[in-house]
Amino acid sequence: RKEEVKNITLQYLGISAKKYTAKEAKIIGNRHVELQKNITISTKANVVKLTKLSGKTEDVTVVYKTFDKKGNMSGKAVLEFIPKNIEEDSSNIKFMIDVEVLKKDPLIRIDAETNNNLSYVFNKTLDLNLIEDVKTVLVYDDIDNIKTSLITGFSIFKSSKLLRHTSNTRLVVEIIIIIILVLVYVAYSVGGTQKLATMMHIDFSSEGIRKVKAKTEQALQFVAQKNYAEAKVIYKEISELFAKLTKEEKAKIYNSVFELRCKIDVLYIQNMIVSARKSLEENNIEEAKKLYTEITKIYYRVAPAYKAQVLKESTELYNEISKKR
Repeated sequence: RKEEVKNITLQYLGISAKKYTAKEAKIIGNRHVELQKNITISTKANVVKLTKLSGKTEDVTVVYKTFDKKGNMSGKAVLEFIPKNIEEDSSNIKFMIDVEVLKKDPLIRIDAETNNNLSYVFNKTLDLNLIEDVKTVLVYDDIDNIKTSLITGFSIFKSSKLLRHTSNTRLVVEIIIIIILVLVYVAYSVGGTQKLATMMHIDFSSEGIRKVKAKTEQALQFVAQKNYAEAKVIYKEISELFAKLTKEEKAKIYNSVFELRCKIDVLYIQNMIVSARKSLEENNIEEAKKLYTEITKIYYRVAPAYKAQVLKESTELYNEISKKR
């Protein structure tokens, strides 16, 4: 599995305009191997006989994958690598969601944050054992900004005993100067202290921003668990913290807070659809109408990228209510 991830990562790197050394490619490959701990992929495949309106039948192979994700998927993507012995051209595959074709032979990318599954159809009968050769890999979306510095740590920090016990004050000062110079050099080479902080997993944000980030991660976990009530409680706390931030601080984390609200709204809509359908089953049409009206209010404030997650079910609910009138 590790070698497969590394090989697909190399193909991904090959698409980038940036050129990587062998050592940089190895570092990126190892980082992507570690990244796979955050996703579990389940695959189902079947050969299905389709009957067209003309009466003609044809056999197709349907592949359906679901993703069990851990943690924040923002800034990450899922790659689907389909070997040439299965299909040589992506145009011969019918994908059920919008995908980005990175290579026609074929290498596909979808957003990891907004997609929980991937399904597609081959217009032919396949040996289902071959589907095991299709590889799905979680990757960093902005691969060109992954840290590839050959400086992987400051071993000088490990020699803290030297700083504590040496009697040579000049040596201590020289070591500190070296540390500062190295930090300045790395910060300059990667594009500033903010990027350096990110690469070294140091958060220089204000206490207020750190609190909002921590609460956002907590709320995202509840959303992933479909726990709307707890997610809503945490979001209320986030709103109170957000209101106390300065204008500049708000601008830094507005997008992440807004995305969280959209995800909570989508979860709320999904719950409301379930409730509305239950009302229809009980022949309580008026209650179903009220719930649908509430759904439309929430739906209009959700960002377009998230509307797609509930559009189909909302439309079906509308049609079901219409039939009951």
